[in-house]
Amino acid sequence: MKKYLLPACMLLLVFQVSFAQPRPKAKSTKTQPGQPDMDRLMNDAMKDLSPEDKAEMKKMMGGIMPTLMNQNAKTADYNDFSSNKQLLPKRDAAIVLPKKKLSATEVAPYAGNLYTKLVTKGDPAEIAIIKSITSKVSTSAQMENAAVLCMLQGHPQAAMAIAAKSVQADARNLNAQNNLASLLTQYGYPEQAIPVLNKLADDAPSNTTVLNNMAYAWLGLGETDSARIYSGMAIRINPANTEAMLCGGLMEELFGDPIKANDAYVESLKSNLNPFTEKLLTNNNGQDRIEKIDFDKIKKAITIYEYFPKDWIKIPDFSDNVNGYEGDSRIYNSYEAMLETLDDKIKSMQDAAGRDLDKLTEKGEETFVKTMGEETIKGLNMMSKTAVIVEKILFYYMKQWSEEKQQQAAALQEDIEAQRKIRDKSGDNDKCPDYDRRNNEFLQYANPRVRAFHAQRIEEFRMWLNAFCTWSWYVAGNPKNAVLSECIGWAGALKGLYSDALSAQQAIAKTCVSQNNNGKMDVPMPEVPNFYCPAVVSIPTGNEWQQLSNAVKNFDKNSLDVKKNPAVKVPNASIAYGADNNSISEPGKSFTAKTADGSITPSAADVDKAMDNGLLGALKRINAKNGNTPVPTDAAVNKAIDNKLTDMLKKLNSRPKAADGLDELTPLPNLKDMISNDLLKKMMHSSCDNVQSSKDIFKKEMERMIKKVKELEAYEQVMEQIKALEQKIAGQEAEKQQQDALKKSMEKMMEEVNKMDQYSEMKERQKNIEKIMEEMDQMDEKRLFKQDMDKIMQLVDEMENAPAVLKDIQENGLRPSLNSGLQGPSAPAAGKNIFN
Repeated sequence: MKKYLLPACMLLLVFQVSFAQPRPKAKSTKTQPGQPDMDRLMNDAMKDLSPEDKAEMKKMMGGIMPTLMNQNAKTADYNDFSSNKQLLPKRDAAIVLPKKKLSATEVAPYAGNLYTKLVTKGDPAEIAIIKSITSKVSTSAQMENAAVLCMLQGHPQAAMAIAAKSVQADARNLNAQNNLASLLTQYGYPEQAIPVLNKLADDAPSNTTVLNNMAYAWLGLGETDSARIYSGMAIRINPANTEAMLCGGLMEELFGDPIKANDAYVESLKSNLNPFTEKLLTNNNGQDRIEKIDFDKIKKAITIYEYFPKDWIKIPDFSDNVNGYEGDSRIYNSYEAMLETLDDKIKSMQDAAGRDLDKLTEKGEETFVKTMGEETIKGLNMMSKTAVIVEKILFYYMKQWSEEKQQQAAALQEDIEAQRKIRDKSGDNDKCPDYDRRNNEFLQYANPRVRAFHAQRIEEFRMWLNAFCTWSWYVAGNPKNAVLSECIGWAGALKGLYSDALSAQQAIAKTCVSQNNNGKMDVPMPEVPNFYCPAVVSIPTGNEWQQLSNAVKNFDKNSLDVKKNPAVKVPNASIAYGADNNSISEPGKSFTAKTADGSITPSAADVDKAMDNGLLGALKRINAKNGNTPVPTDAAVNKAIDNKLTDMLKKLNSRPKAADGLDELTPLPNLKDMISNDLLKKMMHSSCDNVQSSKDIFKKEMERMIKKVKELEAYEQVMEQIKALEQKIAGQEAEKQQQDALKKSMEKMMEEVNKMDQYSEMKERQKNIEKIMEEMDQMDEKRLFKQDMDKIMQLVDEMENAPAVLKDIQENGLRPSLNSGLQGPSAPAAGKNIFN
């Protein structure tokens, strides 16, 4: 059956607004962020309402249904499913799996054969797109990006054909080979993908994108044992590979462990919020786990625009002394007056924002529901479904957070009252100084605790509110200024927390002395954010960039003129972005965008390098130390995974090093990852600047990066290594004279690295650093620090090579690496028997 494209959050937005506004026959209730899954979670939302209000809300839902169904008929059919077991493809006995492993010289002819069949047997409309694209682009990198664009726009045959052409254009392009294999699997031809993946397994044996794609290819053939092993390997190496985690979770569920399955689904969801993963969790009776996902765990993985900056209002510090009573009174009076004025301003803004809704309410309930339903549907965009999940998690977090803060506030008040009772115990001969001393002890105990509690409370709420107002725009736009009105209302709540922080502090007058408490001073009025300013993020499609905002419904604005085909499903997949043909990027290590049921979720890279947290790094260290692998304690499949990983390590250790002396396990930062992630951070952050296009921002950022090495993450890594080495030198029990000499050398090195502003000057600075190293070698005969210095020099080498990488990005853009994902029932249509 078709899923409703308008998730319940969008409908609940209507309910929030309608129940928050004065209207006939309804009680007012507090607005809250929404929840998806219409039938199930609508009941969840209504559980605290009266029977009359529940009946009225259901009546409102009925009024929207015709509009929903009309919109639903115009979109791709993302089939619903009630059991995750429905996602397991059936074995097809007629499929003949090619047993031969492709060699480096055979991969291009193999891709050429696939291309020929596609342009011969394909749909005429798809063939027209293929010919149009091949007439406009010629390089492997350009076609690589064009293939992904075709996938995102709903053109399966064009996507596979252009991906095959990309491999033909450059047989050394490993990333193009990976993308071709992934597309073949996702469009229902895993048997054609296996030969390419077998080759890539030798080229990049520890790459978790390749391992994940191998898992899904075997899953597509109905071979769950193989899928389980390959997904298990990918998870062990890189737990941040969300697609591998999904595959592993499904395998756990199929093999009878629903708890482990839900653990995997939750971990995948935390890294990349999307409606498809949520559905897997719900089908496995894990919906309560969504309520427990901590906002603090996901806020690094989602875009958040800072509407309210840190210290939007600076919490004033009282003196905590009776001698400062007059000054404390001036602070209190001034801040209280400012906050009252701010409250009036916020209420005035909210009244203005709510005028459209007030006028609509006056037209009656039926008109209100119909109009809001139509306006909400118009606001649907490519991130609406993702926004529903985000808002749902934010809703659960706020509910729990409010309860916790109430308990903490009560405990704090109880603690302060206990201290007050101690203060109030007076002696028979107490004099004014004794009262003042006890009052000071009380103030110095109570006020710092009050300030710390409220500072933390405000900061947590500020982060939540920034996320809420960022993602509210993505749910369904801003129908009748509903989002604008709601965010202004939440601004009033934040202002209230500042009022609490002010009034909770205490000022006590000095005993036996007359003091004035009526003083005032100037306190600056904070700016209320411009909420009429949706966050905008961008993802790369070659050297073009596609903006994602509350208005973007497709990527039709592209130079290849590939238009959206709304009738065809987009596969569920992840696209990780890197900067080189042979660097197949991985989720977690690189910025990733995930498609799921027609929605798209941008997710930041893990700056801690996901692979370093995986088992492979630990196995390498253990093997080097003990010459063996840990004894597996889990089921037989885990032993198989361990054996596979051990074989992989042997293969890696015997591989010749690449030209730069590095391989995938080298724990040093990878320059290409650094540059691409640094660029994406600048392009991906939320922005209210609607004047600059993505193209302009990209040009500006590339010029900045080419001019200034200091702004690259690689530079920061060099400085960290130098500082670490300085600390190591300081900790050595060396003679003071040698220590001083080493310290001076480190200072000279720091100075040389600091001078690396221009890439043109790098080579000269590098020579100077090499001279300093020679001096240090002579001073330290044992070369205690040679290994550390080698790391620093390796980083300097990488920075010196940066211009070539940046030039390639300018010409070809970032490279997308496709990670196959778990597909819903009936995979995206690509034509039958096309490769026979």
